[in-house]
Amino acid sequence: MLLGSFAVYDFPHDSINGRLAPYYEKHIDINSKNLNNHFNNFSNWIINLSFLRAYIMLEALLLRAIQDAYFPSLDSPIHGRVEMNKLNKKITDELKSNNHDIDQKNNRHLIKFLSVKSDKFLVFKNQLIRTDLNSNWEEFFEFISILRNVIAHHDMIITKNIHNELKKNCKLLFERHFKLVKDENDQNILFFEKKQLRQIF
Repeated sequence: MLLGSFAVYDFPHDSINGRLAPYYEKHIDINSKNLNNHFNNFSNWIINLSFLRAYIMLEALLLRAIQDAYFPSLDSPIHGRVEMNKLNKKITDELKSNNHDIDQKNNRHLIKFLSVKSDKFLVFKNQLIRTDLNSNWEEFFEFISILRNVIAHHDMIITKNIHNELKKNCKLLFERHFKLVKDENDQNILFFEKKQLRQIF
């Protein structure tokens, strides 16, 4: 017997209707015939949100390290978007002043800045993340950055363009840990391969 629990939002006191993550805009019925499917979708949603949180923490770590090492005059801790924007402007201004190309997509400018400034980071980013996987730390950052955008802004839908970007920049990481599952609208949804859960790092 399969037992599952679901997070319900805006559950009113006078009816049995509420909003269920990740089906915010849909009315759905959960019964014994489709429980397994909804349970899998919800579990996938929770796992993918963990990647979103991991990326946010990684981004904060990189920004704080850059601030402490190269812009100590910015004495305000990074608590939100205002401080992040100030620091990002400092980073891009410095790159521009040294005639470096600026690519802020997926926060590539952070990797570029650290690569220019630190020989140690330059060596580190090219090291393999696992001995049995031919992917380095720069590819991993690109990978988790793309996932962050998909999860946060595209409802976990993988468009053809995003799929091509994943295959171009981080094919091995993507194919090892994720699969695409068609939804009722024939859209590709990002699904984590549960058997790989303990092997992502």
